[in-house]
Amino acid sequence: MDRLTLKLDSLQKQIIVFFVLFLVLIQLAGFFAVKYVIHETAHKNLQKELQVGGRVIYELWSRKTKDLIEATRVMAADYALREAIVTNDPETIVSAFRNHGARINADFMEYIRLDGTISAATYTGPEHHQFAFPELIAKAITDGNASGIRLHRGRLTQVVVLPILAPTTVGWLAASFYIDDANAKQYRRILALDTSFVSLDKHGKIDIHASNLPKEVRTRTAPLLIDLLRSGKSETIRIDTKNFEVLAIPFESHTDQTFYAVLERSIEEGLLPFESLLYGLFVLFLMSLFITILGGNLIARRIAQPVSALVTAVGRIAKGDYSEALGIRRSDEIGKLANAFNDLSRGLEERDRVQDLLGKVTSPAIANQLLKQEINLGGEERVVTILFADIRNFTTLCEILTPSQSLELLNRYLAVMNMVIETHGGVVDKYTGDGVMALFGAPVSQGDDAKQALLAALEMKDKLDELTRKLALENLPDPDVGIGINTARVIAGNIGSHSRLNYTVLGDGVNLAARFEGLTKRYGVKIVVGETTYEAVPMIEYRELDKVRAKGKTVPVRIFEPLGLKGQLSANTSELLLQYHEALSEFREQAWETARQKFAYLADHHDYARICNIYLGYIERLSKTENLAEWDGAFTLYEK
Repeated sequence: MDRLTLKLDSLQKQIIVFFVLFLVLIQLAGFFAVKYVIHETAHKNLQKELQVGGRVIYELWSRKTKDLIEATRVMAADYALREAIVTNDPETIVSAFRNHGARINADFMEYIRLDGTISAATYTGPEHHQFAFPELIAKAITDGNASGIRLHRGRLTQVVVLPILAPTTVGWLAASFYIDDANAKQYRRILALDTSFVSLDKHGKIDIHASNLPKEVRTRTAPLLIDLLRSGKSETIRIDTKNFEVLAIPFESHTDQTFYAVLERSIEEGLLPFESLLYGLFVLFLMSLFITILGGNLIARRIAQPVSALVTAVGRIAKGDYSEALGIRRSDEIGKLANAFNDLSRGLEERDRVQDLLGKVTSPAIANQLLKQEINLGGEERVVTILFADIRNFTTLCEILTPSQSLELLNRYLAVMNMVIETHGGVVDKYTGDGVMALFGAPVSQGDDAKQALLAALEMKDKLDELTRKLALENLPDPDVGIGINTARVIAGNIGSHSRLNYTVLGDGVNLAARFEGLTKRYGVKIVVGETTYEAVPMIEYRELDKVRAKGKTVPVRIFEPLGLKGQLSANTSELLLQYHEALSEFREQAWETARQKFAYLADHHDYARICNIYLGYIERLSKTENLAEWDGAFTLYEK
C-alpha cells in the first residue's frame, strides 16, 4: 500500500509540472483554434445529429411496423375473432373488431372479402364499397402480410393487412393506426429533434399531416421543403428569424405520393454550447496564470483518488461483493472509466443472478443441460412423450372474474400442474396461455417416460379436483382440464438464433398430442392418449375411445382414455368397461343393431353418456350407407 501511495504522489507531481509549463500555451492556442473551427464543427455536428436521428427514427418505425404486424397477426389468428367472421354478420364482426382492436390500439379496422369489398368496418361508411388499397392485399397475398402508409379517410394512416385463415384464406383483416401529432411529439421526446410527417404528391403538392411544431409554423414551413424533399440531403432553411438544419427521410413511396419524416434542429440552439465554450476559454485565459498550480494539483488529485477508489472496488468485486458502485460523477475519461467499471460490476452481478434464476424460468433439467454444455442450434431424434394440458373453460371463467382474479387462478392452476409434471420427471417446455406443454424423455430420459406421463396426467386430474374444492370454499369457479398425450419419435433440441433460443421438440407426434388434447372436449373426457403410449404402458386400464385419422394422413390411430392402474377399478366400473368394449367390437364388425342396443344401455350411465351418444350417431349414419367394404372404422380429424 505504501508503494502504491508513492506512485500516486509521483503521478501528482508530474501532472503539476506539466500544467505549469504548458497550460498557458495550450490555453492560448486552444482559444484561437476553437474560435476558428467552432462554426464548422457545429454545422457538422448538427448534420451528424440529424443523420443519426434519421437512422434512429427509421429503425424505430421499422420495429413499430413489425410489432403492429405481429400484434395484428395474433389477433387475426384468434379463434373467437375467426368465429365472429364466419358468422358473416357485420354487427358481430364489428363487435369483435372493437374488442380486439382496443388491445392493439388500432384506430379502426376493416374486414375485406376475397372480392375486395369491405364487409364490415368499425367506422360508418357506404356498405360493401371497395377497399381503398388493393395493392396492399396483393402484397399480403405474396408475402403473407402487408403494411403501408396511406392517406385513409383524410388522415395519414399506417395500414396493416393480413389474411384471415379458417384454415384457408376467407378474407382480409385491415388494421389502421393514425400517424398524428402525438406520434410526432413522441419522436421529439426521443430524438430531441423537431419532427414532422409530410407527403409530396406527383404534382409537387406538400402537406404536413403531423408535427410537434405549432400550426402557424407548419404553414410557413411547408413551401420551403420542396427542394429539400427532392435532394435527399440535409439543408439549411430560414423559418421566420431563425435558421434550421433540416433533413427529410423518405418512409414510403407509391404511385401518387411519397411520405417523409422531416427532422429539424435550430442552428442557434446548436451553437449555444460552443458559444459558452468560447466565453469559458476567454475567462480561463485571463485566469490561467493564477489557477495553473492550483488547478494542476486539483486535477492530479482528481485522477489519483479515483484510481485508489477503483483499486478498492476491484478488491470488493473479487470477493463477490457487488453492492457498492463507484460514486464518481464525471464526464471525462475517468468518469467514463468509472461508468464502464460500474457497468462491468452490474454485468457480473447480472450474470450471477441469471445463473441463479435460470432454473426458475425454465425446467431444471433444461437449465442443467444448458449450463453443462455449449449452446448450439439444432437437435437430435429421440422418442419423447408429449403432454398438452389446457383449461377447457378459461375464457368463460375470465368473463366472470376480474383480470387479477383470472391471473391468480391461472397461476394457482399452473403451479399445481408444474409440480405434478416435475414430480414425475417431466419438464415444462412452455406455457401456452392457459395451457402447458410438457416433455417426458427430453432433454433427459428416465427410461419409463410414457408411464410417468400417464401417471402425471392421472395425478393432475386428482390435483385439479382438490383445487376445485378449495376454490369452491373461496366462492371461485372451478376450472376444467383437457390433457392430450402422445409418444413419438421427434426432433429435440435448441431452435431460434444464437442470441435467443428455446429448447423444444418438433414433429408430427407433437401436433398429434395437441390434437388429442382438443379431442377431450369431443368425447367428454379429461385425458386422451395415443396408441403408441397405450402400447408402451400396459399397467394402466384404458377405455378405447375411437379410431381417428389426422387430416392429411392415411393411417388411422386408436385413442384411449386412461382410467387408473390395473386392479384398482371397482367391480361396477370394470363391468361397464367390459360391456363398452364388447359394443365397440360389434360396432367395428358392423353388427349395427346389437351395437346400438348395448350403446343405448350404456348411455344411461353418466360416464358413458357422451361417448355412447357419439357412437349411436355413427350407427345412425353408417347403417344407411350402402358401400362399407373399405370402411376402417376411423373418424377423420378435420380441425387442427
